Amino acid sequence: RLPTEAMSRSSFPICTGSVAVSGYERRPLGAEAYIVNQGAQTGEASFSLLYYKGYRARNADNGEELNCRAGENFEVTVDIPAGFAGKVQIAFESPWYWRAGEILTVLTVICMAVAAYMRKSGVRERERSGAYGLPDGGKRE
Repeated sequence: RLPTEAMSRSSFPICTGSVAVSGYERRPLGAEAYIVNQGAQTGEASFSLLYYKGYRARNADNGEELNCRAGENFEVTVDIPAGFAGKVQIAFESPWYWRAGEILTVLTVICMAVAAYMRKSGVRERERSGAYGLPDGGKRE
């Protein structure tokens, strides 16, 4: 398949082996489906979500984490163990360093706003006193 096919095909998951999907629901940055693997080997289900580091797949019944990885065309692919039957939730969890970057950005904007305010109010104070950086305070003899 071409890379663009991943986004243009039906959004229903593609399964391998004895894996079957029902009750599929696509969500923002994730999906949920009831998946059954009646085979004796691990199968996989590929979802039409573009994989990023941070996607997680869990068994909704007991919270067990399932292996989630980039499949063909970087689609989110979940390995389904043999004999598995249950609801699988796929969700994106932002890495901690994304949150740290957001906090750093907010602090930088605050510092820039404070610096701009101080600079502007400092100029006004000098305008009132008549001192424009002259050594004698702007007084003329």
